[in-house]
Amino acid sequence: MFRKLALFTLLPGVLSGLASAQLTPSGTQITNRASAQFDDAQGQPAPVVYSNTVVTTVQDICGVSVLPNGTAGAPAMTREALPGETAVFPYTVTNTGNVTGTFALQTRLEAGSQLQPVLSAYLDQNRNGQIDAGEPAVQEVSLKAGEAAAVLLRAEVTSATPSGTAAVNLIASCANEGQFDDDNVSLLTVGVPPEMRVTKTFEPQVIVPGQETKVRLTATNAGARDSKQVQLTDLLTDQLSQGLEFMPGSASSAGGRIEYFDGDLWQSEPPAQVRGLRAVADGGLAPGTQLDLTFKLRAREVADGRAFLNVATVRSSGREASASATLNVRYNPAVALGPVGQSTAEEGSAADSQTKAFARAGQEVCFDHTLRNTGDVADLFTVTVNYPAGRAQAVLYGENRQPLALPVALEPKQKTLVQVCYTIANNQQPITALITATGERGSSNSTTDYLRPLPQLVKTVVDPQDSSTVQPGQQVTYQLRVTNIYGTALKDVRISDPLPAAVDYVSSQPGGQVQGVPGQQVVNWDFATFAPGETKVLELTTRVSDRARMGESIVNDFSLVSGELPVVDGVPPVSSPPATVQVPVQIQVTKRASTQQVTVGDRVTFTLTVTNPSPVADLTPVEIVDVLADPSSLDYIPGSAALRSGNGEAAPLADPAIAAEVLDRDLGNHRAGDRVDEVMRWTLPTLKAGQTATLTYDMRVQASAAQQPSLKNYVLVSGAGPSGATDIAEDTSEEEIVVNLQLFRPLGDVLGTVYVDRNRNGIFDKGTDTPVNRARVVLAGGRISLTDANGRYSFLNVPLGSHALRLDPGTTPYPALVSAREGGLNGTQTVHVRGLTTADFPLAPLAGEIDVLRRTALTAGPLTVQKSVFRTPDGYNVQLKLNTGQPVTGLQLTDPLPEGAELTGGTPGFEGDLPAGERLINYTFRYSGEPRTAVTDPQVQWRQP
Repeated sequence: MFRKLALFTLLPGVLSGLASAQLTPSGTQITNRASAQFDDAQGQPAPVVYSNTVVTTVQDICGVSVLPNGTAGAPAMTREALPGETAVFPYTVTNTGNVTGTFALQTRLEAGSQLQPVLSAYLDQNRNGQIDAGEPAVQEVSLKAGEAAAVLLRAEVTSATPSGTAAVNLIASCANEGQFDDDNVSLLTVGVPPEMRVTKTFEPQVIVPGQETKVRLTATNAGARDSKQVQLTDLLTDQLSQGLEFMPGSASSAGGRIEYFDGDLWQSEPPAQVRGLRAVADGGLAPGTQLDLTFKLRAREVADGRAFLNVATVRSSGREASASATLNVRYNPAVALGPVGQSTAEEGSAADSQTKAFARAGQEVCFDHTLRNTGDVADLFTVTVNYPAGRAQAVLYGENRQPLALPVALEPKQKTLVQVCYTIANNQQPITALITATGERGSSNSTTDYLRPLPQLVKTVVDPQDSSTVQPGQQVTYQLRVTNIYGTALKDVRISDPLPAAVDYVSSQPGGQVQGVPGQQVVNWDFATFAPGETKVLELTTRVSDRARMGESIVNDFSLVSGELPVVDGVPPVSSPPATVQVPVQIQVTKRASTQQVTVGDRVTFTLTVTNPSPVADLTPVEIVDVLADPSSLDYIPGSAALRSGNGEAAPLADPAIAAEVLDRDLGNHRAGDRVDEVMRWTLPTLKAGQTATLTYDMRVQASAAQQPSLKNYVLVSGAGPSGATDIAEDTSEEEIVVNLQLFRPLGDVLGTVYVDRNRNGIFDKGTDTPVNRARVVLAGGRISLTDANGRYSFLNVPLGSHALRLDPGTTPYPALVSAREGGLNGTQTVHVRGLTTADFPLAPLAGEIDVLRRTALTAGPLTVQKSVFRTPDGYNVQLKLNTGQPVTGLQLTDPLPEGAELTGGTPGFEGDLPAGERLINYTFRYSGEPRTAVTDPQVQWRQP
């Protein structure tokens, strides 16, 4: 019986499978021998029979494997990317041979791919599946038998790559043996990228130094798919260097986190100098969502005048978009100049102009304007006025008509008045003036003034032609001439002539219409149009009414109004110069001598009474001319002239001007003709309506009078009325005195003292009694003497015998006190003249009078004011003595009462023209205060001639 035979053939492939995945190392010897054993026929085991020994040596085998495997239809891996992104495919390359080998690596784009990404291979040294810094790109790897390496297939998609797919493959092969592994296909899909948009704004876009602006950046995913990480960035390095500064704490972001750039690194906390900002949305943005970044910048002074262009960028999914905005930092100087209330009117518009009319050359016409700084920075403004040369002169005024100081400094929004006043050189032509305000920072604005000449209105008296004086019942014919020089047509013209109350309407040409009752009549002429340059001549006849008063000036003018020249505040825009006729004044004058019979050496007082009978007209001035028929017979006594005005007070009058003249006037039926006479001339400043002035002066009879049976003296008085005509008011008068040589007889002198006899002893006690100055003593027959400062008076050359003397009570406040032995009564004395005769006038103190409280004197220029204050039982009596060596014009004398005093009589002062000489003023008052406070000081002022 045979046993089984076992035969084994050992092959290298079988051995490989028995050694798992790793091949038997190269050079390994495999020894193998076969053995056989069988049973004999009896079933007994036979001895084992062995074959010969076979020795096998393992050869070098190169093998490489790339995993994972894949095909185009079943890709090993799938990745998505967007244009501009990179996709990475991780592979493992293994040495499956039995020796160390170097394997070539190849990237390949398989047929049928729609895209052509850029492929490369990188050794993933840390096996994290990412290409890290320092990890190299490789084209081959060296591996020991059984060793594996991580290799990354990188597919870079450019930003211009459209959407589509690409099949990419990583191939490893043994060098020079043709063995390779290329079934490692993966799929890259490039999708449609999200559309990122960015906007940037400055709010506001224009600022001034010192102001802030908000910077607003907005990134928006305008695409149809989610984006990857979004970075919204704004770099500020250039802007900061030119004058902007980042405002700390002002940055905020909606939808992202904020990072700050210091010039080198981005960081989460703001550095000392922020040179850039960005907002980062790590999770990307969904379609239609936004990422915002806002912060503030402030402009420093050095930024003035600069424009800052700033660019913001957004980056996401390998794509970038940008937007820019410009910030202007500048002051905005601006100025407005225009009519008051219209300073900001559009330049050149009707509201930006003014029109006024002027009436005559040399007239000043003023326009008011408002100058306003409408900018945001202080500025200096110069104002200029341009108009046709030679037409006018312009002067600039500011507030309160003060000269305008240029340049004008104005803060923002501040305004001021600019008044331009034109003085017209030629009133025949219109003027257009351009007023321009120019700021030092370059702003300017203009406004326009239009000046138009008013129509010319002229009114003249054509009848009567030979005189400006008229009488009641007389007709007066006026001519009204109107010329339109306004420069444009006038419409709806009305010419109006309101008649004076002293005349009545008679007729008018052409077509005038009268309205109103006599004394209140108005004559109107109406015209639809009045062409430029047209002249209209009208005629109006009136009659002087019985309502006209002596001395009245009948003043008549007319006016014009139109649609273009309306009435303003009830005043017509233009009126004619007045035409005037005068109702004459007949001055009334009388002349009287103090005696009708004289002898050589006598002193004769002449009295002239001059009356202005007009109820309305003052005569200014009044000339008084006294003609001496025989100048050698009478001689004027210097210092004897005195003037008593309408209030009854007498005052010294300056001596007349005496000269030889030829008078061409009728003097009381005596024709002076070409005869030379000696005349005395006085000039009174004024003789008011209804006022009477009395002039007295003394003359001495000379020895040559003994040859004349009588002496005649003539006077001529003339005055100027309101019209200025010097012959509208005049009158003459004469006086004749008879020379009687039989009057020569022994003469004596009378003298005495007028005083307040305070101790009532009838004797003037110096130091106790008070002399009375300027008291008037009258000698029977008309001779007058005024006391001097010592109370003394005198009459010279008084015939011997009995004469009556009287103290004028109107010249002193004290009552007379005359002793019984003198036979006096009520200030009248009878004296018997025998040579040098004395007759005093003692006066009684006022009831309860203690003494003079105070005497004081005030000297101002030619005027001296002496003031005396007396205390009385009823209060106080004040005496003011005014003395001047020359006339004083416009005198104002004020003597204030003590505070709390009550005036009981008289006037404490004087107002008017004071002729040369002396004037006495008395007044009384009650006062309960301390007597020492009852005395005040007078005050004077007057106009210089």
